[in-house]
Amino acid sequence: MFKTRVMIAVFVLSLAIAVGGTFYLMARLLKPLNELAAITAALGQGCFDERIGMEAEDEFRELLHSVNQMAENIENLNANMEQMVAERTNALELEKVRFEKFFENSPECILIFNGELQVLNVNPAFTQFFGYTWEEMRGVLSPNFLNTDPSEIKEKLKLLGEGAAYREEAIRRTKTGESKWVSIIKFAFRQYDGETIYYAIYSDISERKKNEEKLQFLSFYDSLTGLKNRTYFELEMGKLQQTGQACGIIVCDADGLKLINDTLGHSAGDQLLKTVAQRLKKAAGIEQPARIGGDEFAILLPGASQDEIAKIVAAINFEQEHDTTEREYSVSVSVGYAYRADHSVSMAELFSRADSMMYADKRLQ
Repeated sequence: MFKTRVMIAVFVLSLAIAVGGTFYLMARLLKPLNELAAITAALGQGCFDERIGMEAEDEFRELLHSVNQMAENIENLNANMEQMVAERTNALELEKVRFEKFFENSPECILIFNGELQVLNVNPAFTQFFGYTWEEMRGVLSPNFLNTDPSEIKEKLKLLGEGAAYREEAIRRTKTGESKWVSIIKFAFRQYDGETIYYAIYSDISERKKNEEKLQFLSFYDSLTGLKNRTYFELEMGKLQQTGQACGIIVCDADGLKLINDTLGHSAGDQLLKTVAQRLKKAAGIEQPARIGGDEFAILLPGASQDEIAKIVAAINFEQEHDTTEREYSVSVSVGYAYRADHSVSMAELFSRADSMMYADKRLQ
């Protein structure tokens, strides 16, 4: 009986020890596991400053240390990312302010529109130059600012990749109907929302174009008579030499220019040349006479027939025969002409023939 009681006591004690040990082990395991679950949940909610107590030992201590290190790394990374985002946000805000100031204060006219040709914005320089208010510019972009059919400009815009640009010079009309020469730069820009918008920057080049026209006039026109000059005439002769097409040449010489210059002065001689120029322009019609020397003029007639050449020569003679203007001196011209059917006769030879005929006519005056 005694032995049985001892065995029961031993069993109860063993069971108590086992249960106690189990609870001890569970407490030791569950606490760090609960803390691990808590910090994991906190990290998931964006709380990166939570840490686990380091009461555990052995492998649990290493695990908890690793989790704490991970949380610290995430916190540092998050702080760095927040700083980078803040810096980027500040930079973008600064760029926005700079662009707005540039847009508002730029002396160039800026037009912004989308792929559907809807005007998104224009700057003050644009409204001042073209005379349109922002309210008048709202809506669909006017073809005047594109200088082409809207469907064509859409096709061109498709070819205009981001960052690419192209320039053109064209005439644009203001609200009052005035035509002005402008240089236009167009380029595309893809926004953060994925939409591509387009910029057109207009610069007034009217003054430059006027200067270019003056230079062109000086290059190809005679300043006294307003006719084409020898440079232009020789360039056209060279083109006809290359094409070899049928053409005619009429050569005229103002008679008595030296005598008038010597007796009445160079102003009278200049007036004689102007009178001859007007006669030739009237007789030649759409063709353009050229002054190729002091008192010598020529008319190139590309593609003309012999009959057409003869009609212009007759018109020149008619003009001088029926001139009833009273002046101190007579105004007459000697005329010579030549024709070629093809390239078998060079332009130099053709001119020589017309020139020889003109001098023959002069000797008869």
